[in-house]
Parts: sequence; C-alpha cells; structure tokens
Amino acid sequence: MKRLILSKNEYDAMIETIEIQSNQYLMRKIVAGQREVNAAKLQSHDLINLDKDNE
Repeated sequence: MKRLILSKNEYDAMIETIEIQSNQYLMRKIVAGQREVNAAKLQSHDLINLDKDNE
C-alpha cells in the first residue's frame, strides 16, 4: 500500500480542482477562454483601484 502526504493547502487545492473539473459550466467557460487566448482575441485594460482608502 502506497501513501501520499499532502499539506492542507495542497489538499484544498486538489479538492477545488476536482470540483471545478466536475462543473460543466465552469469547464465550458475555461475552454472558451483558452480558445480566445489561442486565437489571440485578447484585449488589454488598465487596472483600476477599487479600494478608495488607498487614494
């Protein structure tokens, strides 16, 4: 019997990945985004500061 030791962060990341891959809606969105990147259909935007305390 083989055993695997994961940190809590690694375990949480693995579970989140499994949950995302199990969600057909999210996977369609990811694939669509990948297609846009591959087709160079990208736009760049300036970042905005939503934290008014840092002005």
